[in-house]
Amino acid sequence: MTLSNRHLTDVCLLHHADASLTCRYLCNDELDDSKWYCQKLRKEVKKIVDEDLSRMSEKHRHRSGIPSGDNCKGYPLLKHIQQGFDVD
Repeated sequence: MTLSNRHLTDVCLLHHADASLTCRYLCNDELDDSKWYCQKLRKEVKKIVDEDLSRMSEKHRHRSGIPSGDNCKGYPLLKHIQQGFDVD
């Protein structure tokens, strides 16, 4: 499911001025850059993302521009249905 624009703005903070607040589990659609997915519930992906963030945090003490937020609630990856807190 693609996340709704309101969800991306209000929950995932996608367009927030401080990129470090953006949810680190967001992922673009491979074919459509306007579609975003939350991959927090995909355990294999979550593990890879968390390990990458940990390595980046150790390498760069000042994490400017590195998404470190954990504000993505997690939704199953379904590409053709929009979802978000404002979508029934």
